[in-house]
Amino acid sequence: MQAVLDRLGATLLLDGLDEVPRDSRRIIEEEIQALTLAPGEHRLIVSCRSAEWHVAIKRMQALTILPLSSSQVELFADRWLGEVEAPRFLQSLRATPYAGAGVLPLTLAHLAAIYERDKALPTRPIDVYEMIVSLLVEQWDRQRGVVRNSRYADFMWRKKERFLQALAFGLAMRGLRGSFSHRDAVEVFASIAGEFGLEADDASGAIEEVERHTGLFYTSGHLKFDWVHLTIQEFLTAMHAYRSPTGIERLTPRFPNEVALLVAYSSDRTASLESVINAYLKNPPRAQNAFVSPFVFRLVAENPSLNSTPITGWILLVLLSLFARESEIEARTVFGEARALWDTREARDSVSTALTLSRVKWDSERYVIVPRNREKVSLELISTRAANPLLTLDFSWPPAVGLIRELLQTANGSTTQASGHE
Repeated sequence: MQAVLDRLGATLLLDGLDEVPRDSRRIIEEEIQALTLAPGEHRLIVSCRSAEWHVAIKRMQALTILPLSSSQVELFADRWLGEVEAPRFLQSLRATPYAGAGVLPLTLAHLAAIYERDKALPTRPIDVYEMIVSLLVEQWDRQRGVVRNSRYADFMWRKKERFLQALAFGLAMRGLRGSFSHRDAVEVFASIAGEFGLEADDASGAIEEVERHTGLFYTSGHLKFDWVHLTIQEFLTAMHAYRSPTGIERLTPRFPNEVALLVAYSSDRTASLESVINAYLKNPPRAQNAFVSPFVFRLVAENPSLNSTPITGWILLVLLSLFARESEIEARTVFGEARALWDTREARDSVSTALTLSRVKWDSERYVIVPRNREKVSLELISTRAANPLLTLDFSWPPAVGLIRELLQTANGSTTQASGHE
C-alpha cells in the first residue's frame, strides 16, 4: 500500500478509528504509524472521536472539528428548509441547548429533519436520537408519499423499533459496531425472532423488510450492511439495555457510549450512575482508558440533568476520582470539556453538599475525603462493598485538586483557601 500511495501521491482517509474492535485497535494503530513514517508524498487523514483518541501517532497532528458558526448554521438552514421556514427553525434553535456555542453538522442535520416534521425541537440530545429513530421507522415512507405493503401484517413501527433495538444490542454483544455482515444479522435474528413472533428461518426477509422500510441501516457491499450512523446503533443498543434489569452490567465496561446514553435516558440518573460505578468496580477494563474517559465525555455531550442530593454529589466525586486516576496514569493534564460534567449548577450544589457531610483533609498537595455521614452519602456503595476503596477518595491530580478547592469554598460559603479543611 505504501508504494501505491507514494506513486499516486494520494490522500488516504481512514474514517472511524473509534469503531475498530478493541482487540484489533493496537494492530491498526501500528499500521497507521507505519504509513505515517514511510517516505513519500502521500497524506493520511484519520477520523476518531476525541474521547477515544489515546495514542499519539508520530508525524500526525491532532485537530478537532469545530462546531458550525452562526453564519454557517443560517446558510445550512436556508438551504435545507428554504427562506420561509429557515428563520422559524433558527428561532426555535435559539431556545434549545444547541444555540450559542455552535452545533455539529450531523446534529444540525438531525434537528432540521425533526423540525421539518414536527415544527418543534427537542431539548436534549437523547431526545434527538429518539425522534430520529421515530422519524425513520414511523415516517420514512409517509413523508415521501410512498405506501409499501409489508409482508408482516403485525410488524408495525413500534415493533420494528423494538426489533431494531434487540438487533443492535445483539450485534454489539458480538463486538460489531457500525457494520455487520448478512451472516451476523441472520445469527442474531435467530436468537431474537421468537420475541417478535417471527420465524427464525425468515431472517433474510425480515432484515430486508426493515432495511427497505426504515433506512436505519443499508446495504454497503456484498452481504454487508452499515448503520446509517454509529450513534444510531449506540442509541438502539442503550434502549434495549434500558429495559433489562441487567442492562448496565452487560454494557459496562465494554460500551461507555451506550452506558452514557442509558444514564441520560434514565428517569433516575443518580441511581443509574451509581449502578454504573458499581458495575465498573466489579468488572474494571484491562485497558485503563477503555471506559471512564469516553463515558465522561459522552455524558458531557448528552448533558443530562441531575438531582441536587448528597448521594449525587458523592457519586460525582467517585467519578472524578476514577477520571483523575486514569488521567494520572496517562499523564494527561488537560481537563478540557470533561470538566463540564462537574460544572453545572446541580452538580456543584450536589458535590458541595456531599463535601459538608465529609471529612476533608489537605495533606501534602492532595485532598483526602471520607464521608462523615455515610447513610446520607451513598447507601449502595457502602452496603455492597464493606471494604470499598472509594469510601476514601484521594485527589492529587492538579485539575481535580483545583476543582475540589473551588467546591470546598462553595461548601464553606467562603473564598478562603481550603488548605487544612476538616
